[in-house]
Order: sequence, then C-alpha cells, then structure tokens
Amino acid sequence: MDFLAQKKEYRFKNIENQVCRVHTHLAINNNNLKVWRENDDKKSRKATKLIMDSLQDDNKYMFPDLVIVSSKYLKVVAETVKSFV
Repeated sequence: MDFLAQKKEYRFKNIENQVCRVHTHLAINNNNLKVWRENDDKKSRKATKLIMDSLQDDNKYMFPDLVIVSSKYLKVVAETVKSFV
C-alpha cells in the first residue's frame, strides 16, 4: 500500500495560543505503531529507521502515533506538550 497517499494534519497551539498546522503523511503502519512524517528528506527517513530499529522487538506493546516534524516546529510542539504536563 502506498503510505504517502495517507495524509493527516496535526495542530499545535503555543503559549501565545497561535495555531501551528503540520501536514504529514504516513510512513509506517504496523499493528502497534503508526509513524507520521512531515517531510520525506534524509533526516526524516533516518529518524523513521531509528524508531523502527529500536522498537522492532516490542510487538507486544501498543504505542501512540508518532509524528516526525522538522526542527522549526520543535519549540511549538515542546510548548504544547509542556502545557499538558
């Protein structure tokens, strides 16, 4: 199946309530793991491979959806996660 055809939008709010939209495509779809990527560049592919290599033996666990974004969104995502904790 062509995973690039499956798309999803993630929305994050920073501490100033500004909305940041990240458009992603499905990179991995296993029974227990979905990885969404914003880009299909070398760094994103390498991060996806690292995740798969790290989690290949953990088939008994269910994981939340993972989203790989470019570094320009990291501050917004970190602020969003911090507000939930």
